[in-house]
Amino acid sequence: MSQRRLTLALTWLISFAVFALTAYPAINWWESSVYSLAAPTLGVTPPPGSLLLTLIGWLVTRLPIGLAVAHALNLLAAALAATTVALGLVIALRLLRRPGAADAAPDRAPAALTAGAAAGALTFAFSATLWQYATQITPYVLTSAFTGLILWTMLRWWDSAADEQAWRWLLLLGLLFGLDYSVHRTNALLLPGALAWVLVRRPHALRSARSWLAGAGGLLAGAAVQLLVIPMAAAHPGLNIGDPSTWSRFYAYESLAQFGGAPFLVQFYPRHAALWSVQAMDFLRVFKASFLWLRGPWGILGILSALLAVAGWLGLWRRERRLAVAFGVLLVVHAVMTVAYFNIPAHFFRTFDRHYLPVFVTWAVLVCCGAGVVADRLRWATVQGRPRVVRWTPLVILVAPLSQLGANLRAEDAAHRPFAEDYASNLLDGLPPRAILFTWGDPDTFTPMYVQAVTHVRPDVQIVNLSLTNTPWYLDELVRGDPAFPLPRGWAPPWGARPWTDTTVVTPVAGSAAQLGLPDSIVPPRSIAVAWWRSAACVREMHSGRYASRRRVES
Repeated sequence: MSQRRLTLALTWLISFAVFALTAYPAINWWESSVYSLAAPTLGVTPPPGSLLLTLIGWLVTRLPIGLAVAHALNLLAAALAATTVALGLVIALRLLRRPGAADAAPDRAPAALTAGAAAGALTFAFSATLWQYATQITPYVLTSAFTGLILWTMLRWWDSAADEQAWRWLLLLGLLFGLDYSVHRTNALLLPGALAWVLVRRPHALRSARSWLAGAGGLLAGAAVQLLVIPMAAAHPGLNIGDPSTWSRFYAYESLAQFGGAPFLVQFYPRHAALWSVQAMDFLRVFKASFLWLRGPWGILGILSALLAVAGWLGLWRRERRLAVAFGVLLVVHAVMTVAYFNIPAHFFRTFDRHYLPVFVTWAVLVCCGAGVVADRLRWATVQGRPRVVRWTPLVILVAPLSQLGANLRAEDAAHRPFAEDYASNLLDGLPPRAILFTWGDPDTFTPMYVQAVTHVRPDVQIVNLSLTNTPWYLDELVRGDPAFPLPRGWAPPWGARPWTDTTVVTPVAGSAAQLGLPDSIVPPRSIAVAWWRSAACVREMHSGRYASRRRVES
């Protein structure tokens, strides 16, 4: 095995080992529970979804590895994140070993350069944001891996742009962008940067019909994979958001009609919050936490990642200025497009850190380059006119990844965090037989759905998400899953119907303050009233008594 391949393999193995040892043993909140449920059941996730992740996850759940489904899928996330790290190293080594480099002296072995670039890749691996999503199954590490593949393809096109067969790389590039439509669509924000990349390298390529046909053909071929959602939905799995089993519902699913329409939800204006103080600062806060932190006992070592990236860009400038300009423009355009597109509302309850990972992959390539350049410079010292090896070079190049590892290990180690699955199991176990569990958001809906479908905890409980009950497809799915549910198939809520007025649910309170675990100074109320919003037809069904005789209704 060549030195380069050995370094790549070791980098992947070290990254995967750390991610696997710190991975969640069970489901986590949000997308983790969604895809842990979708993968083993071939379910349809909320749009835009990640069809490819569901299909890959389905294959993983069929492997005889003796692990719980969620744990096996979290290890898949670890493998995808390690692959992203390795791709960043592959791209950096290709940049550093370009023919004609000014400092590519024949008497300099590439060992230090390769080892330094690998240390830079591990610096990215142990950064806070990537590590956080490397321990749980979500679409975001797969998106990051696709970012690496796209960057590698762009570099290969750069090297062969003057050849007659360069259109083949544009075909592959279009295919990757098309496939990303079935990943999470975030890499579409790379398209303006890719266009700038072509303009800097070879503007004449944009006048070539073959180039346009290759790119468009690959894009359409990759995007066509999304059509697999139709037969998956037609099988009516337990998770079937939007039920895109017909062409009309498939279009509604793909156009994100449930969220306001338009396939990419593009709304650059009006801004939902201040562009700089809210939206750009959210990006910069996440970036700082990963590459420019000053905290804890590691202190100032947190800035090493940023310094290495600067050194990496300067190294590219020294080798090939046009390429350095193209890479810098690509990074800036990608970051600006990301901030502008996501248009975060003020006081949003959740940071958009996961959506910044593709930009961080581009930044990580510069970190790898910088670490390689620094290691190569440190390796050789001139003593009496002769080069001598500096033996402490390995210690220097390991400072950056070790500081990242030490600073983030405690926060990102999720090996002993089964809380989400415990919560869902306890929630269902506490309900009476054949209860109805009304939920509202993603965490309280998909976690119990997972333990029901995959771990077979309380399958008798009917889970009803109230925020979806105004959609006809969801009501159809409820009746299809349980014909005894008190709604006729095909029933749709009357749009614009007046909310039912008699919607107050009153729960009696029995027991003293001591019995309820309250301070003696608190006097428990005699009852608790909760406002209940339902359409008139649905409430009439629930109050008719037809359903109460077979199933106790619980809130």
